[in-house]
Amino acid sequence: MPLSPLLERLRPLSYKEWAKGLFTRNLPMKSVSLVLALMLWAFVQQGQKVEQTLFAEVAYQWPDDLVVAKPPPSRVRMTLTGSRARMRRIDRESMKVVVDMSAATEGDQTIDYSRGGIEGLPSGVQVLETRPSSARLALEQRVSRKLPVFVNSVGELGEGLSLKGLVAEPAEVMVYGPASVVEQSVRVSTEQLSLVEIKGEGESVFKRIRVKFNGPANVQTEPRQIQVRVTVERDALGVEQRLIENVPVLVQGDSWTTASTHAKVALSGPSDVVKDLDQDQLFVVLRAPTGVAKGVNSVLVQGDDTAEYRYMVTRPNGVDVVTVEPADFELVRRN
Repeated sequence: MPLSPLLERLRPLSYKEWAKGLFTRNLPMKSVSLVLALMLWAFVQQGQKVEQTLFAEVAYQWPDDLVVAKPPPSRVRMTLTGSRARMRRIDRESMKVVVDMSAATEGDQTIDYSRGGIEGLPSGVQVLETRPSSARLALEQRVSRKLPVFVNSVGELGEGLSLKGLVAEPAEVMVYGPASVVEQSVRVSTEQLSLVEIKGEGESVFKRIRVKFNGPANVQTEPRQIQVRVTVERDALGVEQRLIENVPVLVQGDSWTTASTHAKVALSGPSDVVKDLDQDQLFVVLRAPTGVAKGVNSVLVQGDDTAEYRYMVTRPNGVDVVTVEPADFELVRRN
């Protein structure tokens, strides 16, 4: 016999029915309550005050004719407070403390970082503490002076090579900075120049390298880069001579020819290079003359640097020509 509705409600529930009822009874009311609770929790969280510590860059504005003797801190540590929502808007990369010292005069000055403007600070966020809170510095006249350049070389040349010259070009640079620093300086130096990387024999090697001032960062040099001329030579013990016969003689150009087809060439250079020299790399090249009058049918080509018409000997780098036989070659105009 079925129970009446009243008795049905008074009937004890099984554990399974009770547990199910926790989630299904009065479901609309429970859903609304849950949403309201979540909204209240989020509101409380967003409005809760929190603290955060970060580093901010400092941007200084100085008078045009003055400079600090010792640069002040480039950044400060700041402790901020505000609601969670506002603190999330902080962009650490864009935050900057702006210190305007453009109206300051020469002499000792005090910087109060708490009075500086802060770029990138969201509204509603306050600064609790700044460290350092202040800084003492001295403003001086900005002066200039020419100082010699010292080439800072490190390492050693390769075996068989010796350093013949190490010259900075230009030998002096202009230095700009506070008077107390510049007037007491005697020279500037270059960055380290590694001699291990220098190759060559009897020739100058040019290297571009930066100039450094060993002192405050607010001292500048002009130019900031110079050229260093490095000259090395091969030690006498490492030099060898070699006579090579039957070196082909070539004529550049179709309008001239020569009766000499081969020559003897004496060479001097590093022992390892001269010993392994490939004879196929050697040629005596006679350059065809230009601008010769039509009535002139022959010219003399010589190896002298002052000669009007010169020949050249192809060879590896670092190898010098000692003698060439014959010393002169006659070029004859073709008919």
